[in-house]
Amino acid sequence: MAQSAWALSLFEKPRIVPQNDVRRFLGFGPTTGTYEDSGRKVDLEGDAIELTWWHRRGGWDFTQSLGLSYYQMEGRSTNSSNGEVSAIDYSRYTANFSLGYAIDLGIVDIHPQYMIGYGQGTFNRELSGPVVTGESGEVKNTILVRGPQLLFHFDLTESFFLGLKFAEYENPGKIKYDDDEGEISQ
Repeated sequence: MAQSAWALSLFEKPRIVPQNDVRRFLGFGPTTGTYEDSGRKVDLEGDAIELTWWHRRGGWDFTQSLGLSYYQMEGRSTNSSNGEVSAIDYSRYTANFSLGYAIDLGIVDIHPQYMIGYGQGTFNRELSGPVVTGESGEVKNTILVRGPQLLFHFDLTESFFLGLKFAEYENPGKIKYDDDEGEISQ
């Protein structure tokens, strides 16, 4: 009987109370990735910029976010067997949506989320050297990026916080050539 009364009291005063504030923030930092096709593998480094114009922690601590991101990565490698130099440049713009959960630990909130982004990737591969085995040039394509991300929000005041984000994205870019296919991982 006591358990039934407790269950009824949950329905009288539900925990679902929307968060009053919507956070907006600008994030930037380093990003890394890899380009790989049948004849080469190139490590990429670059910068990321993200603008989140709507991040809300709603009822039951579920989070939702909408934003824009720009990622730029580049790298260079030399094939020791034939002397070919591969220079890779990749950038992408995406509109992002993420769902997740917020875990409040006092001064820090932990937000495990899953992000989906839709946008355009621009890829450029330049090959040079005594023997060039493949096509060079620029390719633009529509991309659907997705993957898990983990955010840490360190609350300084009610209005200001510092954040840290770790993410691993699937499908940030595929490039098709006449005789080969390349893939970016990030």
